[in-house]
Amino acid sequence: MVQSTVYDRFDREVSKYLPYTTTSGMPGSYKPDALTGAQNSFYQPHTGQDFNPISIPSAGTAFEPSPLNRVLEQGAPGTDWQLGAHTNKTDYGTNDATSLTTGTGYWAKLFRVSIDAVTGARTLTDQGVYGTNQLHVTVTKDENWTSGKDHTTEEYKDKDGHVVLKRTFNGTDILSTYYVYDDFENLCFVLTPKAEADNISASNPIGQTTLDNLCYQYQYDERNREVAKKIPGSGWEYTVYNILDQEVATQDANQRAQNQWIITKYDELGRAVITGIWNNGNTAISPAGLKTLVYAQAVQWEVKDNAQTNGYTLTNTYPNSLNTILSVNYYDDYNITGLPYDHHTENSTMTNGLQTATKVNVLGTGDMLWTVHYYDDKGRMTHTYAQHYLGGSANLSNNNYDHISNTYDFSNEVTSTTRQHYKNSSGAAGLAVTVIDSMVYDHMGRKLQSWSKINNGANILLSQTDYNELSQSKTKHLHSENSGSSYLQNIAYTYNERGWMTGANSTKFTLNLAYNTNISTGAAPQFNGNIAEMYTTSDNTAANSKMKYSYDALNRLIAADHSNGLLTENGITYDKMGNIMTLNRTEASLAALSYNYNGNQLTTVWKGGATFRTYTYDGNGNATTDGGTKSINYNMLNLPASVTQGGSTLATYTYEASGTKIRNTGSDGTWDYVSGIVYKTPLGGTTPAIAFIQTEEGRAIPNGNDYSYQYNLKDHLGNDRVSLDKNGVLQEDEYYAFGLRNPKYDNSNNNRYLYNGKEIQTDLTNQYDYGARFYDPVIGRWTSIDPLVEDGQETATPYGYVYDDPIKLTDPDGRAPEGCCKVIVGATAGGAAGGILTGSLVAGGATFAGLSSTGIGLPAGVVVGGGIIIGGLIGAGTVWLYEKATSHNSESAEPSPQTAAPEKDKSPPNPNGAKGKADHQEKVGQLADKARAEAKPGEKVLTEKKIQVPGSNRRPDVQVVDKDGKTVKVHEAERKPNSSRNKKREAEYDKLKVDHETHPVGGK
Repeated sequence: MVQSTVYDRFDREVSKYLPYTTTSGMPGSYKPDALTGAQNSFYQPHTGQDFNPISIPSAGTAFEPSPLNRVLEQGAPGTDWQLGAHTNKTDYGTNDATSLTTGTGYWAKLFRVSIDAVTGARTLTDQGVYGTNQLHVTVTKDENWTSGKDHTTEEYKDKDGHVVLKRTFNGTDILSTYYVYDDFENLCFVLTPKAEADNISASNPIGQTTLDNLCYQYQYDERNREVAKKIPGSGWEYTVYNILDQEVATQDANQRAQNQWIITKYDELGRAVITGIWNNGNTAISPAGLKTLVYAQAVQWEVKDNAQTNGYTLTNTYPNSLNTILSVNYYDDYNITGLPYDHHTENSTMTNGLQTATKVNVLGTGDMLWTVHYYDDKGRMTHTYAQHYLGGSANLSNNNYDHISNTYDFSNEVTSTTRQHYKNSSGAAGLAVTVIDSMVYDHMGRKLQSWSKINNGANILLSQTDYNELSQSKTKHLHSENSGSSYLQNIAYTYNERGWMTGANSTKFTLNLAYNTNISTGAAPQFNGNIAEMYTTSDNTAANSKMKYSYDALNRLIAADHSNGLLTENGITYDKMGNIMTLNRTEASLAALSYNYNGNQLTTVWKGGATFRTYTYDGNGNATTDGGTKSINYNMLNLPASVTQGGSTLATYTYEASGTKIRNTGSDGTWDYVSGIVYKTPLGGTTPAIAFIQTEEGRAIPNGNDYSYQYNLKDHLGNDRVSLDKNGVLQEDEYYAFGLRNPKYDNSNNNRYLYNGKEIQTDLTNQYDYGARFYDPVIGRWTSIDPLVEDGQETATPYGYVYDDPIKLTDPDGRAPEGCCKVIVGATAGGAAGGILTGSLVAGGATFAGLSSTGIGLPAGVVVGGGIIIGGLIGAGTVWLYEKATSHNSESAEPSPQTAAPEKDKSPPNPNGAKGKADHQEKVGQLADKARAEAKPGEKVLTEKKIQVPGSNRRPDVQVVDKDGKTVKVHEAERKPNSSRNKKREAEYDKLKVDHETHPVGGK
């Protein structure tokens, strides 16, 4: 694999070339003909080519003629994306005082923060407008831009590099988001577009109601620690710290109504060991009062004490007792009180620094579930014993557990996972099912095959993936009972020159996507990754089923028109936060919807002028009704706990404190979720039976003494379109643009995992459970506030679904949207065979992005302030750690340029260029060299890239990524190492358990 780079005389990379393969010359030797024909010939049509030809397989970069080396224009491979055509363009300048109404000026309001000398409370003050040339202005234009301000984003930064304003445009609408800091560089207010901050003046001041309903507010203590925040639509949330700056108590609005605090206790190494609920004798206590009591303790950590019920002291730190224990974490060894699965003599004793066991509460009960981890001498998890909750509290027993064993190859890839699932007994009599999953990789670490064997059944080849010369997934073969001689289905994938998927075609389901070319419906060409047209066929779908998509200048869907009138959603309009205002459907019962809001909270939906639905909310911003007559009660994780109607309970949901849903009782019986093994107890029944076992490509259904494998053919969004087994099609579904289901065929299959592969909730108006929150496809909105709304999503409504682009974006867990088609495959351990070219990743890697796991029974995340609650088992014995938000494991994608916002507690890039001033760039280079010198074999060093750890959107200056693709260390070049902003950043790295170093820049 050869990849060429061209530099100009100033050492700037002006041309980037797609990689190509060659067998000429010695491996690793210089290829003098790389730019004179070999690379270009590789991408032109030729015999045996297994990818689409690319007319111009390179991308150009235009720099401004100055020592700042700022990029003016960035192209991409392909004719349409060459310089001068549909490229990303950037202009630089300063602000002026020209009125916004002219459409040409760069005008900005000036806001300051006043601090009360006694209480420290922050107050917003209006200081008029910024004087001319006081702000650096960067204007970015996406690939759909032609003229004017549509498809542009203006970013205004002050002289300290803080983003103070982001402004986007949609026709005559101007969407301005202001970021207001205090004198200590703390972000105190975010004024969102709907707050209309451009219009604030002495005669038109911003009111507290507007601040509460539409703006983000933050308060800090004397050490610049965030002690209170208010997200639009929810009540104030408080945080209390100890002397060591650790978060020890948090409280949201719902907890405050019950006088509850979430408490986290740490050990002497700063690791969270116990989390729980404390209610101070059911008496309210202020954050300041609690802080005084916390500070008064002579010792600020707990220590191991096996004489105590949970193996730790509780009385060293305040409070000295807890009303409910939510989680207990154990580290370093297996000398643990009450350990139920003690096999430490059979495994490595080199466990210092590793988590060895956890106990997690079942919310609403006093029950605790154990998980115990064992490792080899390389620190790889080899055995896990996980207690489950099958049958509920009445059946809680140490004999109900899973034993998961992993094997690895020399590159630390998991080659097999054996799961022994026990119930009621730990012996052979209690072994309910054994599942063996095996994986085969090639020399580059790409997964080639996935095998599954259940009990004594046949070893089934679930899937085999073939890769093309660019290391893109070329073909996926599903289900073979003869070791690959024949398959049930073969899915062929195709891509365009940007690496965007254009097709996923099999005999039972065909999908074709069009962006800028091959458009037959009259849709406008899309050059920025928006999908212009989708064509599908299947056994039960009429021929010529085409969808034509239209977007506004903010890349929000405004129409999805079907070729025969079915599944059409159009007439879609939005307010400045992206809240849907109108929505028309061809479905008569749901046509002509219009919406009314209080802030971002939907209050009423009208249908044809008549009231259709009404909504109310709790203190945390959760919808407490389904819009009709059903009421919803939420737990401490802001997840539905019960659904009632007319005083009767229709459904209940049971969760671990980690957010893992483990039980659901409703109108069709009781479902028990045991990390991918799903049991059903029929209504009126008493004995749960396995309904199915989740597999990588679908599910396995009990069939007498054996299991039958079902496979899900998905579209680019991961929607289940066709379910089939070796006897034929079992179920087929279509969907409106915002996810409303249109069932086409169901042979009593009852697959409940549909839109985006998420479980439909029939007792809750057919909402979908994403893990972190529930989604209602009828209205195209979430029912709760986004747990990660502060992480770069402040410019959009916290209830909005995927930035209003459900055609290109998905939300794997309900926390943050990510693209479905732009990153086609992921690089894996062992290296990547491709290159990154302006947003398109061509890499050696994983399976097609749309074929994501449904996440059945997997952890939704956590809750607790400062603390870490451990999730359940996923796949090959991996344990994910979460903090303060519910989530499955997923890396949050970067928001669209039209909606992106700066990270709340990290200053944006310096106005002198994307990588800062010259001395900062020099320091980053030194740190990168240092990191490379210290890196272990298989580790790689990245600069200015998103951190590879779930739950964070930070972009460290330099990071070291291990073989598994996880960030293990970061280096930051910092001009103000002692600033509160940097302290917050370091605290976040501590919570993420990422080693970090901060290096001063400029002698400060």
